[in-house]
Amino acid sequence: MSGKIELAITQTHISTLQNIIARLSNYSMNCKTWAVTLVAALCVVLFDPQKICYFYIIFAPIVIFWLFDCYYLGLETAFRTIYDTFLVDIANENTNIVDDMKFSLKKKRLCNFFKAMFSISTTLLYVALAFVVFVLYFVIK
Repeated sequence: MSGKIELAITQTHISTLQNIIARLSNYSMNCKTWAVTLVAALCVVLFDPQKICYFYIIFAPIVIFWLFDCYYLGLETAFRTIYDTFLVDIANENTNIVDDMKFSLKKKRLCNFFKAMFSISTTLLYVALAFVVFVLYFVIK
């Protein structure tokens, strides 16, 4: 391939990886936003004295959005690793365009998921949400 074609392919690949990383980061932020909004709405609805016995339902969206958030953060970490590796390979000039376009996330997904589960950005928010629900429950009851 000519140098201009390789440069265009490389720039497109870098741009694609950056877009994927940005989208996954945005999905993670949306999970946090929806979790807080939904928990607040459920607190308003379920902390009525007649419905207080159903307060445990509020923990379902907390857990679900926590898992989704960790999934997206784990994928984002995997794509950041691919992106960094690709840039290092370009800098060292030992890159094969066709081979670099193929990547697999099978090995890294589960490990990154568990790392994201116990990261500060996820654990702090979702544990704080659960704590607020417990405090509200005992204050109202």
